[in-house]
Amino acid sequence: MNAHAWRVNADEEKYIYCVQFDGFKGKRKANKLLKMMTEQWRIVAEGFNPKNSELTYIFSREFDDTKQWREWAKQFPMTLLETTSHGNIRTY
Repeated sequence: MNAHAWRVNADEEKYIYCVQFDGFKGKRKANKLLKMMTEQWRIVAEGFNPKNSELTYIFSREFDDTKQWREWAKQFPMTLLETTSHGNIRTY
């Protein structure tokens, strides 16, 4: 399973980040991911690839600042790749 993140926008009050999970198969893994993520995040997109039966989910959440985002990303139980606005990749 792959996890990729990016910042959607930064207004004066909140920072909105999206996290995309793709490349995983099976209802059990999907249910585990949904249970873990929907406590604090909302689903903004989901997809299915019929060629290889892989699922994709995209979640969105507001953070007060980038420090709060980084703290969440560091404690996340899997490797998370963030694409910055300059195209650089950060690994958490």
